[in-house]
Amino acid sequence: MSRFKSKMLRSAAVVLLFSSWACRAAAQGTDLPANRHRTVHREAQAGAPFRLIVDRRTDFSVWVADGSDPVLTTAASDFGTYFKQRWGASVPTVRSLDEARGAVVVLASPESEAKLAEPLRDALTGAGKLPSEGFVIRQVPLPSGRRALLCFGGSPIGARYATIEVLHRMTYGNEGASFPFGSMRDEPYSTWRAIYINDSSHQSNGYSPNLIYDVETFRWPLQRWYRYIDQMAFFRYNVLQIWIVPNMFSPDVLAGGGAFEYFRDTMRVIARYARPRGIQLCLLSPVNVAVKAGTRLDTLPNLGNLPMYTYLSPLKPAEKELSLRLWDYWSKAIPEVGIWSFFPGDPGGCAEPGCGPETYVDLAVEISHIIKRNNPQATIDFTPWQFFGWGPSWTIDRKDSARVDRGYQYLVSHEKDFPSGTIFSPNVNDYTSDPPVRGAGFGGGSSIRYLQELAKDHLIHTWSYFATEGEGWINHHFKVAGILKQRDVESRYPISGGICYTMTPAFNILNQYACSESFWNPDVTEEEVMQRYTEGAFGSSSLELIGIFPDFDIAPMVGYTFADAPDWKPDYAHILEAMQHDRAVLMAMAVPQATRFQMLPTPVEYTHELIYFCDLYIQMAHLGTKVARARELIRGDPQFAARRASSLHVREGILALDHLRASDQAELRRLMTDIRNMDVARWKREYRAKHYQIFIDYPTEFSLLLPNLIEGFFKPFGGDFLEDFKL
Repeated sequence: MSRFKSKMLRSAAVVLLFSSWACRAAAQGTDLPANRHRTVHREAQAGAPFRLIVDRRTDFSVWVADGSDPVLTTAASDFGTYFKQRWGASVPTVRSLDEARGAVVVLASPESEAKLAEPLRDALTGAGKLPSEGFVIRQVPLPSGRRALLCFGGSPIGARYATIEVLHRMTYGNEGASFPFGSMRDEPYSTWRAIYINDSSHQSNGYSPNLIYDVETFRWPLQRWYRYIDQMAFFRYNVLQIWIVPNMFSPDVLAGGGAFEYFRDTMRVIARYARPRGIQLCLLSPVNVAVKAGTRLDTLPNLGNLPMYTYLSPLKPAEKELSLRLWDYWSKAIPEVGIWSFFPGDPGGCAEPGCGPETYVDLAVEISHIIKRNNPQATIDFTPWQFFGWGPSWTIDRKDSARVDRGYQYLVSHEKDFPSGTIFSPNVNDYTSDPPVRGAGFGGGSSIRYLQELAKDHLIHTWSYFATEGEGWINHHFKVAGILKQRDVESRYPISGGICYTMTPAFNILNQYACSESFWNPDVTEEEVMQRYTEGAFGSSSLELIGIFPDFDIAPMVGYTFADAPDWKPDYAHILEAMQHDRAVLMAMAVPQATRFQMLPTPVEYTHELIYFCDLYIQMAHLGTKVARARELIRGDPQFAARRASSLHVREGILALDHLRASDQAELRRLMTDIRNMDVARWKREYRAKHYQIFIDYPTEFSLLLPNLIEGFFKPFGGDFLEDFKL
């Protein structure tokens, strides 16, 4: 049996176990609708290859039917850049169809259809009305024996997606590339396809941009941002959602400068770069969170572990006035923002008597009109999220379903108070009193009846992150199956998409790709995602390469600096075997300079990071094996026999030496010497520098809690055995 097949069988066993649990829980849940809520039109017909590259030279030119349209001209430019980067071949852009001397790729939309030559217009016969992001691709014979590849979208962005589809579907090698279809039509199932980057203080790391601290550590230069936007565009996302951290809602922001100015200017530049590529910038923040003003959350009984953050009470006139001034400032400071999203709390909210879910709705309505006054073109997005933090009956365990029902009922009755075009983002299960939808993720009850009511007049998307990366230690999270399951559930309701949550946008790219593919087509399979991803990211695919990715999902999903580390017990032998095998697979690959995908890391950089994690887990598994054996020997001393193994350290080892038989004594000495020679303190310093150096370079109250992240990861591997690492 192959290693990959064995792994899939283990996965199947987990699925069966989950299915068994789901059956037992069936009586308390709601069945999914049998069918998808919407249908989409997809078709593809093979044809003679339309040659794009021959002998590493371009075999076509590009004509944009409307050269004044920024989306079409950017699409044409990016299309040409793609071939230049991968084959070093320039793509001529012609001013008219008559200028083309050979094959030509034509970009057009209904706005420019009248400018098309008759054969191109005729080729659209029967295409019907396309949705805005839909497209058709047709090979069209032209006079004089030439051929055109018509990329026609329901709007200019649809035409751009047609060019991306060409790049996704073309066959290619080192010397040539061609598009193998004579005709194709496609459109996305979900019209809200968002990457959400959480750059919060408690989980800043080396794979995420530093947008919030006035130091250069982990900051992304603009060229890196542009590469990330290019990756998003290639994956066909249309929303980049970024958390405006509480640091940005400080009275200090009104004086400007420093990190506030950096955040403002960076957001403006990337929003302008993203817009013609079909991506809107969406900024998200809890509606009344702050720092340096209001009530500190760590003084409240329900939120005693949130240092630094505060909330501005809407019941206190001075605090509410400051909150409104801060929203007024940011909505003026970054006019390029296409979508402003409200979040209830976490952190934030108001548990004072007189506050409740209704207060959150009212405050959001008031702020939404401030935003629309400053930027009439912006869209408002309201996230219920169990009305987190609002009301005296709110508790961290969120079990007061009557409070959540009250919030939704108030929202539904006041949805017309929001500006026209407002979007709502309830999760399928959201701690209401209704029975939960089975398989729809955490949340004590279903929000479907409220969701369906809001969907009558508004676009609905979810803000569910449980299936994606979440907030965890810095490692590769393999969540493909859960992502596809979540999309399948959401597609049964009037939901137009959701988010892909990441705190490591520069590394956890597989999950970002899986989200984008399932947003586009919820019928995509895990096998299809993995084959396309490995081929796209590395230039080739194989079952062995696909099989390495589940191995990296080792650490549990915990990574808050202020959270207690979970008690987890890695399987050292399994980790060692898997990582040694996976490292060998990666080292044996012939990594190309450029591959099909446009990605932030180059193939070499991405492969290097995966090998880094192989090496990290190999050394950690070696350490864990030695420490486990040392602790087993120490328990041979009667005075330590009843102690938990994890409570035994080198000092107990030294004391035990005189009470062990000679062979065990010699083995324990060797093990303690080996463990000390491993220099675990250096490993921890290197791990901290790579992932968390910003906590040191910009000290905050969270920096004091950094050992939770370092020791929480190392301790399960015996990293506390020597007890000699200090920040």
